[in-house]
Amino acid sequence: MLQMEIPRQEWGSTLRRFSEIHEGWLASVEVCSPEMGSLPEIMNLPLLGVSFETNHHTTVFISAGPSYEYHVTHAVQQPTRIWLERADDGRDVGLEVGGQGVTTVVRVTPIPR
Repeated sequence: MLQMEIPRQEWGSTLRRFSEIHEGWLASVEVCSPEMGSLPEIMNLPLLGVSFETNHHTTVFISAGPSYEYHVTHAVQQPTRIWLERADDGRDVGLEVGGQGVTTVVRVTPIPR
């Protein structure tokens, strides 16, 4: 497994590309911290997208569900680092978003045909 840190100035473009490539793939999201361990937030729902906004505070949004009308969104407030994870064969397998002592882990897998 290869983990690459994404420079802050590339967060927006990297997350847009990741979303375009993996839209509809099954996504799982878990939040990890030393105090609480690993807590699942989203389990095997189609990925709708990962976005990055900078209004008053920087926020990364991860949305998944059967449609834009019925979905779940997990927000990471004030992220400090984003890593792209790739398998040894070069395909993306997920993202990690770190911030405020918590790491949010996003795993994606193609939908079996």
